[in-house]
Amino acid sequence: MPAPQDRRRTLDEIADPDIPTLAHIPSAHAKRSPDRIATLYEGNRLTFRELDACASRIASALKAAGVRPGGRVAFLDKNSDAFYPILFGASRLGATLVPVNFRLAPKEVAYILKDSAAEMIFAGGEYLDIVETARAEAPGLRTVVQTDGSEGVFAWAGQADELAATVPYPEPDDTAVQMYTSGTTGNPKGVELTHYAMIRAAIEGLSVWPAMFRPDAAVLATMPLFHIAACNLGLAGLYAGARAEILRSGTPSEIIHLIAEHRITVAPLPAALIHDIIKLPEVTLLDLTHFDTLLIA
Repeated sequence: MPAPQDRRRTLDEIADPDIPTLAHIPSAHAKRSPDRIATLYEGNRLTFRELDACASRIASALKAAGVRPGGRVAFLDKNSDAFYPILFGASRLGATLVPVNFRLAPKEVAYILKDSAAEMIFAGGEYLDIVETARAEAPGLRTVVQTDGSEGVFAWAGQADELAATVPYPEPDDTAVQMYTSGTTGNPKGVELTHYAMIRAAIEGLSVWPAMFRPDAAVLATMPLFHIAACNLGLAGLYAGARAEILRSGTPSEIIHLIAEHRITVAPLPAALIHDIIKLPEVTLLDLTHFDTLLIA
C-alpha cells in the first residue's frame, strides 16, 4: 500500500489538466479522439464529437428555457443514453443536475423537486404521470421534457444551436450534481457535490481501475445512474476516454452475453447477480478474456 504522499502523487499523475470539470470531459475527448465511441445504448452510439455537440445543444436549449448557471435541473428515468448528455449539458451551462430515484412515490418525488428548487425536469415517458402529480407541490418546476420517444430529449435539443463558445465553463468549486440521500431518518437530504469532488472521485477510481485506460476499455453501467456509485463509475470511464455502455435492464444471461459480445472490460455487478450468472451453463463457453475488472456492488 503506498504511503499517503505517494498516493497523492499517483492521483496527480492521473489527473488530466484539460478536464477540470465535468463539462470538459466531452469537449476534451472530442478534440483528441472525435470518432471514438463515448456511449452505447441499445445499439445507439454517440462518439465523443457527437456527445460534445449534443451536450452543447442541451446547454443552449436549457439557457433558452430560462435555466441559468446555478439553476437546478432534475432527471427522472431508468438508465438510458440521455443521462450523460443531460449531465454534461447542464454542466456546460453551469447548472446543477438533480438525479431522482425512479422508484420513489409521487409524494417523495414532489418533495425532492420542491426542496431542490428544480426549474426543469427530464423524465422518461413512464414517469410523466408522477411528474404531473408532483408539480402541484413544486411550483418552481416550469418545464418538463420527455427523455425518450420520437419527441425525446435528442429531438428537443436538436432544435437548438450549439452553445456559444463565449459562455464560460463552470469553475471546479461550482456545484455539479445534487444527490439525495435515502432519507431513512426523515426526509431525503440534498447533498451538493462540486465539479472538483466529482472529478476527484473519478481520478480515485481510475487509480484502482487501470483497465479504464486500455485502448479498448468499455465500462458497463448496470446500476441505476441516479445513484452516485453508478454515476461516478461511468464518469470515470468517460474521463479516461473509455466507452460507457449503458444497460436499462437485463437478465443474468443477457448481461453476461453482452459482456462477452461487446467486450466489456469493467463492470459492477451485485453479488446476487454474480451468483445467478455463475450458475448459467453457457458461462464456461463464452470468451471473457477481455473482462478485466469486476466490481461487486
